[in-house]
Amino acid sequence: MKSLAGIFFILAFLPVAASAATPREITVHTPDGWTLHGTYYSGRKGMPVILLMHKLGSDRSEFIGLARELSRRGYNVAAYDARGHGESTLHNGERETFESFSDQDFENMTTDEGALLDYLRRNGAGRNVPVGLVGASIQSSTGLIYAARHPAVKALVMLSPGLAYHNIDTTAPMKEYGKRPVFIAASREDTTSYEAVGVLSKLARGQKKVVILSDAGHGAQMFQKDPKLLSQVADWLGEYLK
Repeated sequence: MKSLAGIFFILAFLPVAASAATPREITVHTPDGWTLHGTYYSGRKGMPVILLMHKLGSDRSEFIGLARELSRRGYNVAAYDARGHGESTLHNGERETFESFSDQDFENMTTDEGALLDYLRRNGAGRNVPVGLVGASIQSSTGLIYAARHPAVKALVMLSPGLAYHNIDTTAPMKEYGKRPVFIAASREDTTSYEAVGVLSKLARGQKKVVILSDAGHGAQMFQKDPKLLSQVADWLGEYLK
């Protein structure tokens, strides 16, 4: 009969499934007067920061599954409601929603991304850790623009991208993004995004992964239609976000 000490030794080294960090609600103020609300999963010390950015007309709840998976892997993860969406509708003390936005207002969502990252760096995520961005639909466009301007972004995921959502060009920033890696996914029947994937993947100069699905919807909705995509995104970030 094995001794109790031997049994305890074996149990101590059995693999234990990692659990997601307990999320906490955060409030972030942008330089141009927006109050943003988000959910933050604190990661292990020195681990990268990943922002999850929802599609037009949605909110951060669409990324709950991916946020939890990335948190289980130890990342610092924040999903937030973009300006004019969800709980983030207070602008200079007045309520404002995306329905009244101009094209420039949409492009200014890049300010949200910068404000979130500054907040997280000041509040425990670390100032010099790599950054990953996961954007859906129009926020894949703003994510690309922000990444092209900021070398701290080491990996970018674009879900259902476009070439000119609300006249936001993505071809020039893809060239500026340089040789950093990009993951691009769309569903075949989502014609605008499917065509954009073809153009953007040809312009990408670094490592790229292209995933084309069928009947899978738009943006983070594709995770529900094809759950394998969520694992593919998480695995890819683990490979390239270093």
